Amino acid sequence: MRRVGAGLFRLAAGDGGQPVRAVCFPHAGGSASAFHAWPALLEAAADVLALTLPGRGIRIRDELIADLPGIARAVADDLQGGNLLDRPYVLFGHSMGGLVAYATASELARRGLPPATVVGISATPAPWSAQSAAPAQQSDDELLDRLRSFEATPESTLTGNAALRALLPAIRADFEACDGYRPAPRPLDSPVLCWAGTRDPVAPVETVRAWSEVAAAGFELELLDASHFYLDEHGSRIIRGLLAGLITAPAATQEFA
Repeated sequence: MRRVGAGLFRLAAGDGGQPVRAVCFPHAGGSASAFHAWPALLEAAADVLALTLPGRGIRIRDELIADLPGIARAVADDLQGGNLLDRPYVLFGHSMGGLVAYATASELARRGLPPATVVGISATPAPWSAQSAAPAQQSDDELLDRLRSFEATPESTLTGNAALRALLPAIRADFEACDGYRPAPRPLDSPVLCWAGTRDPVAPVETVRAWSEVAAAGFELELLDASHFYLDEHGSRIIRGLLAGLITAPAATQEFA
């Protein structure tokens, strides 16, 4: 993994000379390592970049960002300053990462930069479809209860885990950024591909379907028999959809299981 910006990392060896690029954004509390398997799954078909926000991994000592537009500006700075918009690219995010993908696409449009060929959003409620409590008001124990609602972390990890406790400030900042992000729906210049788990307690299908409101250039929603964290199980299927979108973007609203 090699750093290519303040927060973006290239996930495979090489100079990134592939003809297309995937820029990936992880869930709250996650880092670029959430996509460690993607270069192999892509079989070198795309240059894979992923975001690590401050407060985790190699950026553990960096100042936290609890503001989605601020995160998007930092990502756009990396993409623009690193000349990383020089070929067809996709923006893809899972959970919190879906909001980062949308906010980044909006920021790039504001700067007049080339739009993504596809914006991929996975397990992410559209911000105009859901409301949640502000995590800045929550104690550590209340924040752990919120993590329990994702039904993905073993109880043994949530209780008495010093490493997780150390990560709570970053997780709190991430949730605060998500909960405070309430933009009006503004159409994107890119088609939007969405994925939703039919058993997801965090991002019910109808809240993911609401992304169609900004998908003037085309919309697809694929339903997965899954709960919230399904990237390991369904990563290959998602990647096929993203690569297909790079070649033939969706022209109308579609939904399939």
